[in-house]
Amino acid sequence: MYHIMDDKRSQLSAQLILTGFKSLLLTEDFELITVTAICREAGVSRSTFYRLFDNTQDVLDYACFCLSKPTLDKLSSGLFTKVKDFAISFMQDCRRENKFL
Repeated sequence: MYHIMDDKRSQLSAQLILTGFKSLLLTEDFELITVTAICREAGVSRSTFYRLFDNTQDVLDYACFCLSKPTLDKLSSGLFTKVKDFAISFMQDCRRENKFL
C-alpha cells in the first residue's frame, strides 16, 4: 500500500516517482521495472521511494488512483445523475492518460 501524506514534499516526491514510472512503462514491461530504475528515472533516493511506496505494484496502484480521482471527485460531489455520465467522464479521463494505459 502506498503511504503518501498531504504535505507538499510527499506529494512532489510521489509525482516525481509516478512520472518516472510512467516514463519507464513506455519502454519496459511492468514486470521488468525495478525500484532502482524508478528511482533513477525519477531522480529520487530509494529511501524516498520506500517512505511512500512498498513496491512497484504500489506505484501502479497509485497511478490508477490518480487516473480515477477526477471522476471519483465528480461522483462524490453528486455531479452525475446517470451511470452513463459517470462512465463517459471516466473514459475521457483515461483518454488523457493514453500513454500510461
